[in-house]
Amino acid sequence: MPPQPDPLRRFWRGALLSLPGALAFWWFIAVGYLGALLAPLVGWSLSLSVPHLVVELVPVGLDWTLITTLSPIDSPLDLLALQIPPVRFTASFALFWGLVLATPIPWGERGYQLLTGTAFVMMPLVVMMISLFALFRIGLYLNHTPIVGQMPPEQWYLGAPFPGWIYHLLGVGRQLSALVLPMVLPVLAWAAFNGEVINRVLLSRLRQRPETTA
Repeated sequence: MPPQPDPLRRFWRGALLSLPGALAFWWFIAVGYLGALLAPLVGWSLSLSVPHLVVELVPVGLDWTLITTLSPIDSPLDLLALQIPPVRFTASFALFWGLVLATPIPWGERGYQLLTGTAFVMMPLVVMMISLFALFRIGLYLNHTPIVGQMPPEQWYLGAPFPGWIYHLLGVGRQLSALVLPMVLPVLAWAAFNGEVINRVLLSRLRQRPETTA
């Protein structure tokens, strides 16, 4: 009976193929469909969070336009429209897909993880990230105070600002959603599905490192 290939090497070899493939599939095929699916969910999330500030979320190509109730002081009949870039957040799907495809488990189980993980784990997480980013953008215009390296516009807008502690939480949420969570959450979601594989393939190898002799 031929020796079984090392699962850890299988994982790394698979990752070298599946991660670029998943990224290409996301960019050339899936990105538009993901945006169309996510836009109504994010709009619903924002309407629940700040119903008095959001009018509509309109997908325009790969970008979204968030129409708010905010209006400039010198032009109260105009409504503020904010550009929301969903692409930077939907890249999380590609990382999750690539990790699942690289995992040395049966293909049926990989398909199950791809379907359930995409629909019931990654979708809500990406909606949360985009919503945090959009809420921060609204807060930046309302509070008109620099925070986390972001400068408010020169023009002032009508509306009651967020309380200071909420505004600071939105600043933290913006940094996490834009810089940290798009890379961390897909890995955590993959690890949640594959805890046994990680323990068997990765952690067991660390435990079996040969001891050095004096």
